[in-house]
Amino acid sequence: LLDSYLQRLSPLAESEAFPQYSCEKGGSIDILARVGHGRGVKPRVIELKDEYTKQEPQSHAMKQAAIYATFIAYLLRSDIADKWWNAFGFNIDIPKSLVIPVVTLMPLPAEKPEEEIIGSFTVGGLDDVTLECHSIYYELLDGNKFRLISDNYTDIIR
Repeated sequence: LLDSYLQRLSPLAESEAFPQYSCEKGGSIDILARVGHGRGVKPRVIELKDEYTKQEPQSHAMKQAAIYATFIAYLLRSDIADKWWNAFGFNIDIPKSLVIPVVTLMPLPAEKPEEEIIGSFTVGGLDDVTLECHSIYYELLDGNKFRLISDNYTDIIR
């Protein structure tokens, strides 16, 4: 699996200011996971980056991830939300107040980031959905190994 991946396509693409509807040319959700136990299980959206650049800092990666999480939120509040919820592998009722943790996972930058997007935000048009934005930074080691350097959300990897 080290050289394989499966991305979930989204019809939305990140642009300079606002998400754009792009049909089949939209972006891809890197990881859509279920984490937790029992009634505490939640969907997670994780945006992976293999480098940290000034052109693509954490704030840019987080905007991408938040767009994908918003897409998931709207699916889970649609007329066929139960079908999506089940397709995502959940076997409990959809929570009335939905919290979706959104995480960027990327290399630690050489300098302190100018801007990071972290914290909780309500999804526009959906007062009962909150995105919790977090960052995890890592350092690559020899032999395809890595070490977590800094994070504000260690629960995401448990």
